[in-house]
Formats: sequence, structure tokens, C-alpha cells
Amino acid sequence: KRESLNRLKEAQELAQVGSWSFDFSTKKSEWSDETFRIWGFDLNKPTPEQVDILNRIHKDDLDYFENAASLVYTKGIPYDIEFRICLPNNVEKTIRSICKPIFGENKEVVSLKGTNQDITAQKEARSEIEKAEEMYRILTDNSNDLICLHEVDSTFKYISPSIHNLLGYEQSELLGRKVFGIVHKEDIEPLLKVMSERTSSNMYTDAFSCRVLHKEGHYVWLEFLSSPVYKDNMINSYISSARDITQWVLAKQEIEVYQSSLQKLTTE
Repeated sequence: KRESLNRLKEAQELAQVGSWSFDFSTKKSEWSDETFRIWGFDLNKPTPEQVDILNRIHKDDLDYFENAASLVYTKGIPYDIEFRICLPNNVEKTIRSICKPIFGENKEVVSLKGTNQDITAQKEARSEIEKAEEMYRILTDNSNDLICLHEVDSTFKYISPSIHNLLGYEQSELLGRKVFGIVHKEDIEPLLKVMSERTSSNMYTDAFSCRVLHKEGHYVWLEFLSSPVYKDNMINSYISSARDITQWVLAKQEIEVYQSSLQKLTTE
């Protein structure tokens, strides 16, 4: 039994999960060592009083905690909540608290059992991920360039909202479709050749231009830059960015026609 308790204590310490219980008939509570550590109370002293516990809950989360506690006390509704606590050394933690009521013969709540887990590190990591995702959405949603993620066979997995301004499509209209379905038929072979060469040589620095079908029926010249996304040392997908160079191509064509006319006149 002692060995089992030691293993339980070690597991709770490693997982930063503490257990507790409260008996309504005796008005006594029991805390595991890890629960004491999480809340910052002295293990050598008795279980803290309710007022001492409440004093360590962040003032902005206190009403939320008390409402959940009231429901489990009075109506036997279990809770699984997150809240912040403030320790005397100015350390702030985020706690995940789970509480389960134990009912007596008359279906009244006779005791409570629960766990507390210190999820501060997980919360901070989740916050950083959310910030990165928000920044990513800001960049992709407001960029004038088209940003795409597609499978090795060119099937679209993600398309930025700028697709509507560039080509008139909604994102949902192209997701799951292949890139070649909207590329001008004369540009498909050159595009396949470039993709094959880049895959074999691992060179992705040069831009590639091709005509892409606009939803209204005309073609738009786009210049692409693409990079591979690897998984297990194998190319899993591609991420591409593209910009509209139609005006530049048309201007270049006009210059070529003009130069050809000048050359013809000079020859004559």
C-alpha cells in the first residue's frame, strides 16, 4: 500500500495533478501533496480553510469559480473549469479544476472529489500558438498576393481570400480541385516540366509565370513562387505565392510590337 501511494505521489508530481476530497458531514477535506504544491500552501500544515483558498483565486475569476462551486454544492452539477490563482510570491498560475459530487441514499450531495492540474505552461504555449495563428490569418487574409497550399498532385488544400480579388472565385470553389484545372492549356506542359525539374533538383528560387482562368472567362497572368513542405524527409505538399503580372505582360507585349514596328521601318 505504501509503495502504491509513493507511486501515486510521484505520478501526480510529474503530471502536476493533485487530488482532493471534501466530506460535508465532517466538514473536513483531504489534499494530496501535489495539491498543496500547486496552490503554494505548506504541506506540513493542515488543509487550508475555504477563505484562504478563495483569497488565492484571481479576482477576475473568483465569481466564475464560486458559481461553479455553488452548482456542485447545491445541485450536484459537476464542473470542469479553468481559472487563475495568485501565490504570495507573485507567481500566477492557471489551474484546471475538475469536481465530481458523491451522492448519498437520499440523492443529496454528501461529499466532493476532484483534481487540480497546473496548466500554466500549456496555457502559455496555447496562447503563443493562437498569437502565431492570428498573425498568420492577418497576413494571409489581407495580402494582395495569392497564397496557396496544395498536394503534390496540385490539389488545393488552402487558398487565401485574395483569390476573390485576383480571380473572382470563392475559396470553397477551388478547394479540393487541382491547379491544372484553371491553368491555360498551353501553359500546363511548361508548368509540369518546371515542377518536375524543381522536384528533382530541389531548386525553388525562380519564379514561373502562366495564364490562369478568371471566373468571368478571361485569363490572368500570374507569377508563382513555390516551396516544398517536407514530412519524414519526403515532399508532402507545396506552398505557393502568386501575384498578378497581367499589366506588366501586356506592357511588355506592346513594347515588343512597337520595337518590331521600329525595326521594320528601319529596314524599309
